[in-house]
Amino acid sequence: MMSHDDRNAAPAVRNAPTGHRNSGIVVFSSMRKALYVNEAARRVLIRLNQNDTGHPINGALPSSVKELLDEMVPLLATDGLDRGWKQLETRRLIAAPAQPVLVKTIGIPDRLDMQRSLIILTIEEAAEAA
Repeated sequence: MMSHDDRNAAPAVRNAPTGHRNSGIVVFSSMRKALYVNEAARRVLIRLNQNDTGHPINGALPSSVKELLDEMVPLLATDGLDRGWKQLETRRLIAAPAQPVLVKTIGIPDRLDMQRSLIILTIEEAAEAA
């Protein structure tokens, strides 16, 4: 049974801005282990991986995403301890044959244990050019 909030959320998804087709999220540990991947992110990552390798690979990360994670991990280690309000974020627009994809990483440091830090990766697939 849907709650009142769930019923209100559904139209917002259907009426999403036409400028984006798919948006996804992946949560990584600081050791680059995927802790959570939603379905939209999984589909876009498979497509990006197919662009890299020529064939779809389920579960492997595209090189462009690996590069962003490689940029974020040192930021978590050095800037995470005393960053104040500084945001730990990297972003890249990845050219793909059908549609460009905007990929962002956001670092969430753990002040007590770097290995408990998290990296949030968001993926937005831009709409096809008209």
